[in-house]
Amino acid sequence: FRRMLWIGEMVDIPLNQLLEIGETELDCLRTEFIATAGQIAPGRPSAEVMKELATDHPSADQLIPATRSMLEDLRQFILDRELVTIPSDERILVEETPAFLRWAFAMVDSAGVFEPKGTETYFYVTPPEPNWPPEKQEEWLSSFGYSSLRDVCIQEAWPGHYLHYLHYRQAPTTVAKVFGAYSFWEGWATYVEQMMLDEGYSEGDPRLRLAQLAEALLRCCRFIVAIKMHSQNWTVEQATRFIMDNAYM
Repeated sequence: FRRMLWIGEMVDIPLNQLLEIGETELDCLRTEFIATAGQIAPGRPSAEVMKELATDHPSADQLIPATRSMLEDLRQFILDRELVTIPSDERILVEETPAFLRWAFAMVDSAGVFEPKGTETYFYVTPPEPNWPPEKQEEWLSSFGYSSLRDVCIQEAWPGHYLHYLHYRQAPTTVAKVFGAYSFWEGWATYVEQMMLDEGYSEGDPRLRLAQLAEALLRCCRFIVAIKMHSQNWTVEQATRFIMDNAYM
């Protein structure tokens, strides 16, 4: 596992130190999550507050239009605040997820950096299947609560993965276009989720902050679980319970 971290990320920090960093970060995030939930609904359990936010979501037929509107709003905020250069007028195309990719709620599919013709990037969003019973459709749509969906749009598109991709495509050398670090791709997208709120997007709405913190908690849990499963013999069941307990899932 340490060898993988060195080859992929040039990280040679001992695993016990990495684990300590992750656990310290988890404590900080959890404290902030609980405090933010308290702003929304004082005195109520944090998990209940997050669950209630999930009930405020677009209908199935409004899911894609709502996503398109959020993306334009985010792009304009970046331009108005001059937060980062947008190197192109291209837009990401929001479409319903094709049948063969429907294991994902939402995902970005970008063209290769050397593709000369089909250069479009798609933001696929998966509505519930129309033949599902109403309760299953509602459960699926709860993953697209307005606050969580907006946070996903930041992470996946503006100024997250899609904007990163637009710059990456203009890298000055072939080598720079071919090689990259997973930690930087995902690190940038995670960083901008917090940065956009710190810069005033949503005007301090604690609901969006709670959604951002929920995503940060999940990624921190995954960091810890990866180390413990690969080096401390944790089982899938232990990892599952840890994520449920610490990421409010």
